[in-house]
Amino acid sequence: MALTPEQVLNKHFQDILHVSKTQSGFIQTSVFGAYFLMALPSALLIRRIGYQRGILHKLGEIERLGAEHAEFVRVLRDLARQFQFDAMKEILRKNDHVA
Repeated sequence: MALTPEQVLNKHFQDILHVSKTQSGFIQTSVFGAYFLMALPSALLIRRIGYQRGILHKLGEIERLGAEHAEFVRVLRDLARQFQFDAMKEILRKNDHVA
């Protein structure tokens, strides 16, 4: 079973934020509930616009967050247009610690 950062750090968050186990449970439920609630709308969007266009759409959203994302978006957009999803995955894996 894989653990998320929320699960690994849960006890520390409880101590630092002074929340009970029950309150912490509600927080975790909301985090995982969001994944559940967004799964169907996301699937419908991908079905309607296609996988590649969905990626390009999301990259456009990231680009609008600020100029500091421009190079990152440019590289991933070029790869997406070439259907180089494995190369995109490697870049995202290498940059995962930056987020």
